Amino acid sequence: MAGFNWRDFATGALEQASVEMDTRKAEAKAYKQRQLDAANRNASLIQTRQARAQQAAAYGKQAMQIMKNVPDARNIVMTAMASGMGSVKELYEKLNRAAQMPGQNGMLSEYDVDAIISMPTIPGVDENSVGMSLQEFAERTYGAKLDKPAAKTKEAGLVASLFGFDDMNQAKRELEAEDFGSGMTIAEINALAQRSEYQSLIPGATMTFRDLDKFGFDEKRGFTAAIVDAQDSALKANEITLKSLDPEDRIAYRQQVRRDAAEREIRLQVERYKNSGIFEDDYALDQIEDTMGAEFLDKLLLEYGATTQEKLDAAKREAEAELEGGTATGTVEDGAEDEVETVTLPVEGAVEPRPVDTVDPLELNPAPSDAVDDWDSKYEGKYDPITGAPIVVPKRPAKSETRDEQKITGRIRKVSLYNEWNKKYGKTHNPETGLPLPVEE
Repeated sequence: MAGFNWRDFATGALEQASVEMDTRKAEAKAYKQRQLDAANRNASLIQTRQARAQQAAAYGKQAMQIMKNVPDARNIVMTAMASGMGSVKELYEKLNRAAQMPGQNGMLSEYDVDAIISMPTIPGVDENSVGMSLQEFAERTYGAKLDKPAAKTKEAGLVASLFGFDDMNQAKRELEAEDFGSGMTIAEINALAQRSEYQSLIPGATMTFRDLDKFGFDEKRGFTAAIVDAQDSALKANEITLKSLDPEDRIAYRQQVRRDAAEREIRLQVERYKNSGIFEDDYALDQIEDTMGAEFLDKLLLEYGATTQEKLDAAKREAEAELEGGTATGTVEDGAEDEVETVTLPVEGAVEPRPVDTVDPLELNPAPSDAVDDWDSKYEGKYDPITGAPIVVPKRPAKSETRDEQKITGRIRKVSLYNEWNKKYGKTHNPETGLPLPVEE
């Protein structure tokens, strides 16, 4: 029996070890290449997430600026980020829309914010998020940053390294060290890609948004009806008191009851629609002014910050100067004039005016009479009562033509020249020619 050949055994063992070392080296090299290829594929995904996080942080900062006077502004923004992917954008859009309403000056109070968003409670921010910047909070929320650095791969011992047992770990350490761009390593990019694109950092966070009450056509009609109803209800409630007063005192008391009721209802409606454009609506402002007077309207506009005292004073001075000077605040196109123009030139096809020698009943007998009524029913507004000449007016303007009218409060409103012509001359004149309509004798 031959003895054990240690040399052959050692040679065989070394050859086997060499093969295994080559295998481990090849596996480590292949692993590194796969990770590098994966990083190339994942890079665009991570860039998309980073852009989304950056946008979310920008929306959050803008929302916080609008809520500058709200104590929990930062927590509100973080709650919005944690309650859904698009919630922080919706939060900003809702807040910004309300902040741009007249009187808000780009800012919202705590009460304004409460009217727009609904949160059962403002959850406490996780202790890991305390002191975190809004940018970092957004990056972690939208899958653009790891919650914590990955554990580093340790080195194997000297003997293990000699036999290739550390080759795979060496590849991992290289992946953990090599910067792949955007300040992240290949290992970090691939680790992020395995995460979901969104995670809530505040468990249980919920946020819903309330739509502001619109102030449209139906709401305008309701605004007027609400004022009238409030006045009627107040009068009924004070009916016994009214009956007990003397007739002279009853009128004044009745007016005061109506005024107080109207003011309460107007303030209630304004508070409801203050962020919905009520201070930009001419119909609503005219209704308030007609009901309560210009002084009350000015007071309300100042109270809600829809104007300033300087602007009001300047507008009133300008309006009063124009009224005293008799100058119009706008121009009327196509030669339209406010006064009725009288002419004596005959017009072909027009109804002949009264004969010159006919006695003018308005001149000889100014008191009401059947003759005056008869003449008025036929010719009033169409023919001059003194000369009998036809009254010719400008042709009716197009529907699109308007002029500016400045009220004593300083507000500018558009007046339709088409409607204005219809009110003045619609019953007496031909809109195409400006001549009197035919008279039935």
